Amino acid sequence: AIRKILSYNQNMNAWVMTNATRTRGMFQFTDNFNQALTWDTQNVTNWAFFLRNAVGFNSSINGLNFAAATNKSEMLRNTIIFNQDINITLPVGGNVNMFRYLNGALQFNSAVIINNSASVTNASSFFEDAIVFNHPSITNLDVSNVTNFNRMYQGATAFNQDLTWNINTTVPVTMRSMFNDASSFNSD
Repeated sequence: AIRKILSYNQNMNAWVMTNATRTRGMFQFTDNFNQALTWDTQNVTNWAFFLRNAVGFNSSINGLNFAAATNKSEMLRNTIIFNQDINITLPVGGNVNMFRYLNGALQFNSAVIINNSASVTNASSFFEDAIVFNHPSITNLDVSNVTNFNRMYQGATAFNQDLTWNINTTVPVTMRSMFNDASSFNSD
C-alpha cells in the first residue's frame, strides 16, 4: 500500500491489478496523490478506505471496475477537493456497503451515477458533511434495498433535492438523523 506516503503522486496505470481482491486503504492519507486510475480491478471486493483522507485527490475513478465490490465504505471520505463525476457499475444482486462513501468531501457537487445501485444496502453517512453537494443526479438512484440511511445527508448544508425514491417498507429501515443539519433541505 502507498498509504501514509504523504508526497506520493506517481502514475500507476502500468500496474497489473487483475488478480487483486483488496485495495483497502491503498492511498489513505496521501496528501498529494492526484492521478486518474484505469486499472482492471474486476476481482476487487474490498475498496474500504481506498482514498480516505487523500486530501489532494481530484481525479476520475471511473476507469476502475467495481463489478465485484462489496465494501466501498469510506472510499472517498475526506477527499477535501474531490469534485469529479462518479459513474460506476456495481455487481448485480450484490450486498454493497457504501457507509461514509463521500463523507467530508467538502467540495463535491458532481453527478453520482451508480449502475445497479439496487445492490447498495448501507448508505449511512454517504454524503455526511459534503457541505456543497446538491446535484440532482442523486434522485435517480434505486435505493430499494438500502436498509440504513442514518446520517446520509447530515451536515450537507446545501442539499435540497426532491427524493422520490422507492424505499422498501417490508423490512426494517433506519433513517436516524438522515437530514440532521442539512439546513437547506425542504424538499419531499
